[in-house]
Amino acid sequence: MALARTFERLARAASHKLAFHRLDSLRKARDEAAGPFADALGAALTDRATSDEAAFFARVEALRAREAASDEDLEFIDYGAGSRREQYTPEQAARGVPSTRAVASCSRAAKPAFWCRLLFHLVRETKPTRCVELGTSLGISASYTAGALQLEGAGTLVTLEGAPAVAERAAVSYTHLTLPTIQL
Repeated sequence: MALARTFERLARAASHKLAFHRLDSLRKARDEAAGPFADALGAALTDRATSDEAAFFARVEALRAREAASDEDLEFIDYGAGSRREQYTPEQAARGVPSTRAVASCSRAAKPAFWCRLLFHLVRETKPTRCVELGTSLGISASYTAGALQLEGAGTLVTLEGAPAVAERAAVSYTHLTLPTIQL
């Protein structure tokens, strides 16, 4: 929890020297995980990226822009997971409620680019061999994770999406972005 609060303070102070002072404090912490987190956050805050990383970010953000401009709808069964708009009865949640959501709306609900880049840099710094994501949606954040694994040359992402139509949309994105490290 303290690490999360530190990240929140860093994000608010990004344009100040204080943020980088706090990053240095994290790097010097006795917690071995703090250094990679500080390095990842520093990279995200300063928009630091190699040419390969920047090219990948541009491809994912172009995909995000296309999805945001889409006038298509996705039909799915809503079981109430993550739904803030609807308050389902236990019976409705158990059997599901047929729903429609605009692709553009799903795109706007995706994590903002800054947080996706932070996730990307966290994966690059920590070099996991396996990652799991719950709630794929259109696959924007999963693309960042998988792209980091791909650039590292190792690792697999398993991402779960309960709505088949949404999962199919994400799978098309992964194919378009050439991300074979994803298991959907």
